[in-house]
Amino acid sequence: MHERQKIQKLPEGVRLRLALNELGPAFIKLGQLLSTRTDFFQKEVVDELEKLDDNAEPFDFSEVEKIFSEETGLKISEAFKSFEKKPIASASIAQVHKAVLKNGSVVAVKVQRPNAEEEFKTDVEILKQAATLIEKYFEEARIYNPSLMVEEFERSVNRELDFRVEARNAERFRNNFKQFKDVLIPKVHSTLSGRKILVLDFAEGVSAKQLKASAKEKKELAEKITFLISKQIFIDGFFNADPHQGNFLFTKKKVAMIDFGMVGFVDDEMKEIIGGLYSNLVQKNLDAFMDNFVKISKISDESDVESFKSEMNDFIEEFYGVTPNQIEIGRIFFELSSMARRYKISINPKFLLLAKVFVSLEGMQKTLDPDFNMIENAKIFIKEVAKEQSKPSNIAKKTMKNLSSIQTFLTTFPPKITQILDKAGSGKFKMEFEHVGLEKPVYRIDRAVNKVSISMIIAALLVSSSLIILAKAGPLFDGFSILGFFGLALALFLSFWLATAILLEGEF
Repeated sequence: MHERQKIQKLPEGVRLRLALNELGPAFIKLGQLLSTRTDFFQKEVVDELEKLDDNAEPFDFSEVEKIFSEETGLKISEAFKSFEKKPIASASIAQVHKAVLKNGSVVAVKVQRPNAEEEFKTDVEILKQAATLIEKYFEEARIYNPSLMVEEFERSVNRELDFRVEARNAERFRNNFKQFKDVLIPKVHSTLSGRKILVLDFAEGVSAKQLKASAKEKKELAEKITFLISKQIFIDGFFNADPHQGNFLFTKKKVAMIDFGMVGFVDDEMKEIIGGLYSNLVQKNLDAFMDNFVKISKISDESDVESFKSEMNDFIEEFYGVTPNQIEIGRIFFELSSMARRYKISINPKFLLLAKVFVSLEGMQKTLDPDFNMIENAKIFIKEVAKEQSKPSNIAKKTMKNLSSIQTFLTTFPPKITQILDKAGSGKFKMEFEHVGLEKPVYRIDRAVNKVSISMIIAALLVSSSLIILAKAGPLFDGFSILGFFGLALALFLSFWLATAILLEGEF
């Protein structure tokens, strides 16, 4: 009981991290994915989710031999000259062993955990049910679409569980950087790889924190890692979506990327928006920055865009009073995404993932070179991006895309007009209108019409009652028509009520 009370006193983010750790690998992976959703969680919660550790206890070497044999049809002794039984790394999905091929090449062998796929599927089904219940009973959570988050997580995990996808990703990265000798992407040994086995060249190096090199060498490496990630996003449109420091190794001259399970894609439109945001920040063009930021936002009827823009302007202005090496563009993106949540503005999840990448990049930059000037390096790369976008091939591509859109519009427009005219001609054409802000005028018109109707009734009662009295029709009392008398009395009562209502409302 004492332990439970102690946990309950912990901050919300810490309790969530501990719960996810306790629930197991799938929930840890989900937490890592949710750490990009600053539009959904407060900063303190996101910071805690970023601490989730994906390490796991190694599984037995006999399982490694069994899985390798099932995937390749070979025994480990037939494929390798030597194979270290103790893994050099062990995580929730797989563990990695160092080995030597028959030709003497040193490789890293990634082996999937036994039953990993089945365990993750079970956990994902639990998450789907939880997301459905959240959407059903918590209306405010629907704007963030929890079911879609779980589906996105499921797709991400399914890709990670198929090592053939990771092999294709590695080859694509390798091809994108084949001209750059100081960027190392390990080669895939496809004949020894499969759905649950991945064999790559072993990459030598240490993490940014462990690197022992001169200040000049570290600064150059900071520039190289900046180029590596910036090229992936702004030029290739294909990037490592899990760029934490453990996925990059450094020597004094080179940087290597060693994990390719989680990747992201950036289309031309998003490239322009992200490039524009970077450029706007560097050039201090706040109006353009705010316009670009709204482009990656989802606005609803409840969104307060003007208030968001006002606070965003004040927030960014604060950064222009600090030195260039203190400006963290990724952190700015993250903070703005979190700010948008308060104004009921939903941010494109792809942008949030990119913001996470920029934060990780800035962490490595500062580890390598505490005085690293991101702004100056951004200026250099923005020029490269502008040069890339101004290439005749890219201009032609954009022109063709616009022409294709125009062609689609011209092709589909006439049939749609014909369809509308056909419906109008057959009397089946319907149009729906929604009036906004007309409730009060409509109410006043209704009141006025009611009063006119009562006035007409009063007039009719006066005229008809007078005629009845003159004609001495109906039952009489001392020569007066009782029916006519009651008609006049009702008319006088209604007249008094109507006059009182008009005077009280001031409508005269």
